[in-house]
Amino acid sequence: RLKAAYWEDSWNAIDFACSLALVAFLVIHFSGWSSDAEVGSGILIALLFALRLLQTASLQPTVGPLILAVMRMFSDISMFL
Repeated sequence: RLKAAYWEDSWNAIDFACSLALVAFLVIHFSGWSSDAEVGSGILIALLFALRLLQTASLQPTVGPLILAVMRMFSDISMFL
């Protein structure tokens, strides 16, 4: 049983979502469900791991400000999606 303090950090929730998405992809792939579901779950995995990579890169002082600029661009673009 995980404590509530663990889930207060949003990155732990993203890690958990990455794990669930990876398990879902493997189940979809080996059970022979539709290829659209397989592609969709693969895209979800790629996006979640890219988000995790952004968090890792934001710890470095030379890359951090660039990451903030990219995140602001994504928030502006998300209004149109």
